[in-house]
Amino acid sequence: MNKLILSLIIAIVGVVAYVKAIPSAYSIPNVPYHRQETQYNCGDASLQMVLEYNGRKVDQKQLDDVARTSNKVGTCSYDIVRTPRFSILSSTQGTDEPKHEAQHGFKNYPLGLLSVGYSSATLWLDELKALVAQDFPVIVLMAYLPTDRGGHFRVITGYDDNNQIIMSHDPWDRDGQPRFFNMSYTEFVDLWNYVEPESPRGTPYMGAIMYPLNVESSAELLSGNQTKVTASFSYDNYFPIDNINATLPTGLQALTSIKLPKGVELSQSTELLNSQQSSYTTSSFTQNSKYSFSWIIECDSTNCDGYTYEITTEIIITDSLPYTYFRNGFNFPAYSYIDAVGTTISVTI
Repeated sequence: MNKLILSLIIAIVGVVAYVKAIPSAYSIPNVPYHRQETQYNCGDASLQMVLEYNGRKVDQKQLDDVARTSNKVGTCSYDIVRTPRFSILSSTQGTDEPKHEAQHGFKNYPLGLLSVGYSSATLWLDELKALVAQDFPVIVLMAYLPTDRGGHFRVITGYDDNNQIIMSHDPWDRDGQPRFFNMSYTEFVDLWNYVEPESPRGTPYMGAIMYPLNVESSAELLSGNQTKVTASFSYDNYFPIDNINATLPTGLQALTSIKLPKGVELSQSTELLNSQQSSYTTSSFTQNSKYSFSWIIECDSTNCDGYTYEITTEIIITDSLPYTYFRNGFNFPAYSYIDAVGTTISVTI
C-alpha cells in the first residue's frame, strides 16, 4: 500500500478514535468556587479555584503578587501559567500585597505544580472539551460579555454537546452575574475570541491547565525482613495539542528520594552496599517519559507489612515571561525564574 495513503488512514483512524473517546457531555465534579475579592483579580480567583481543586488552599492575597496582579489592568495570561509553579526557589515579582505576599513558595506548599498554557488563531474547542473530560478545569481568558469586551478569566468545568452548552465558574459574582455561568457554544466561541491587549501572545483562544507531577510507587515483600520498593515519575504533558507553545517548562534536574519510618532502613547487604542510596538524581529527561528507581529495605520486625514510607520527586525547572505592555502606560516586565515542582506520596506496604 502506498505509504502516503497508509499514513492518511492511520491519521483518520486516530482522529476518529480521539473524538469517540470524548463523551457527549461531562461536568468535572467538586470544583470549588471562589468569588474574586476585588474588581480586578478574576485571575487570582480562577487560580484559587483550580489550585484548591488540586488540593492546595491558597488565598487570593497570597496569589496576588505571585501572579503580579495589578489594580490597573488585572492579571497577565503569562502569569496564570507561571503561578502554579511557584515554589521555595523563587520570590514574588508583584507589589500590590506586600504584607500578605508569599515569599518563597505558598504557605504549606514548598513545591509547585506543573502547568501548560496555550493560545492560537485556530479554535480548539474539541481539545478544550477533551481536557474537561479528563478532569482538568481550564482557566480561559475571554471577553466578559458580548456587550462588554473587557478581558475576564473564567474556569471551564463542563460541556454538553446535546444542548450546546459550555459550563463555567465565573468569579465576578456581582451585578446579577451567576457564579455558575453557562454559555451556548456560539456565545462561548465569540467571547473566547479575545486577544490580550498589546501582548506578545497575539492570538485568541487562551487556556491553561495545572496538575501535580505523577509519582507512583509499589512494594514487594521478599524473603525474611526485606522488601523491594519501586518508584517512578513521569514528566507528563496532558495538553492534547502538539505545539511548541503548549509545552512544559524546561526540566534541569530531578531528585527522587525515599523517606523511611522508624524501624525501617535501607538494606546493607554486601551485594547492595555499592548501589543503595536514599535519593536518585535524573539529569536528563523529556516530556511524557517515565523514570523508575528501586530500593531494598529491611524492617526490624519479621517483615515490612504495614509500614508506611514516603516517596518525593522534585524537578528543578526554568522558564521566562516576556515583556507585556498594557494600556495606560502599564507594563509587566520580562523575567526568568527557577522553581521546583514535585509531589510527595505515602505508601503503606
